Amino acid sequence: MSPELIMILIIFLLIILSAFFSSSETALTALSRAKIHKLMQKGNKRALYVHQLREKKENLLSTILIGNNLVNTMGSALATMIFINYFGQKGVIYATIVMTICLVIFAEILPKTYALFNAEKVSLFASVISISFVEITNCE
Repeated sequence: MSPELIMILIIFLLIILSAFFSSSETALTALSRAKIHKLMQKGNKRALYVHQLREKKENLLSTILIGNNLVNTMGSALATMIFINYFGQKGVIYATIVMTICLVIFAEILPKTYALFNAEKVSLFASVISISFVEITNCE
């Protein structure tokens, strides 16, 4: 596999991670407290994680911002390397345009819209991973 193909695959993975962070932020803040408590009363362990994340909202948002900025910067840097190889210095402009469009559509608008309309499903899915990220970064 060529180095460019590997970098493109990594960029796709980073965009997926960015979409995860964006959708998690929207879903975890959109889900109502009443719904979380109802799910907790039913014994849903992930609802407890959602509750714990909501109790540490500042830590959660800091972690999401750090994660999102990290993956977006890495993806843009890799894209810039690829575009410079093919287009020289103009590759910087091309990479900026392409990555901006990709990130806005695929890592912001679509994931946040989906999360807004599926807050419970996305919150429960994201809670296990998000709580791990919050513990790792321990943003206080």
